[in-house]
Amino acid sequence: MTVDDYILLSYARRRELENDEHLMDGFITTREGKNGLSTPFEGLTYRKMMSRVSEMLQSYPNYPVHVHRTDAAISMAHQLSDADRVLLRDDPTAYIKQTTIPPVLVIVRDKPAPAARLRAGHDALSDAFGEELYLRVKGLGLIPVIESPISGRWVGIDSIRDDVVVFTDTKAQLHGLWQPRISMPLQERKWMSITVDALLQTEHNLFFLPREWNKRGPWINRDDLTRMLEEFRQAKATAEKEIES
Repeated sequence: MTVDDYILLSYARRRELENDEHLMDGFITTREGKNGLSTPFEGLTYRKMMSRVSEMLQSYPNYPVHVHRTDAAISMAHQLSDADRVLLRDDPTAYIKQTTIPPVLVIVRDKPAPAARLRAGHDALSDAFGEELYLRVKGLGLIPVIESPISGRWVGIDSIRDDVVVFTDTKAQLHGLWQPRISMPLQERKWMSITVDALLQTEHNLFFLPREWNKRGPWINRDDLTRMLEEFRQAKATAEKEIES
């Protein structure tokens, strides 16, 4: 095996849901030196798509796996860690479970929508309002920077321990979590999440949150953010009661 040998999964996710799942279109390429073979696919679920990659790894067990989501806001390929590659090869069910986002309640136009199963959809989750909100991360050298909800500037990281990220901006120290919660090189991270409660515990009255849910964005004031959180929790409680009954 040489540095030119690898498996590449390149795909785009359809926006529409089918049976509560997003379907994928793309291709899987096996590269051996100067030779490559691409196999296209259409309308696969995340589970079936990753199962095909796992099958490919059975034939090429030591090949690195690169994943490129072509419809992402920041479109760049990343390489699976050795641990994730081995898990996908040897136990695809466990890998798929680990990288599958559970059902979430999404508020659409201030009304509760049915829970939807979003697979490998952190880009989609970033557009939805909830008790945790998403902040953009981009690589800058070896250490990523975070789009601060306090000033809107790209700020550096104070410390990282496990998945917990600490950063400071305008006298406010905030804690967040990497997303997705799987092994990935720091410079390839795209998202981190932070709770609304953490933002409201600061002394600031305006927050920079340029996401799809923030219709008046990119800024939102403390009162509006507090109101949205209260409405979300009320809708969540109502939905949970309906499920229990």
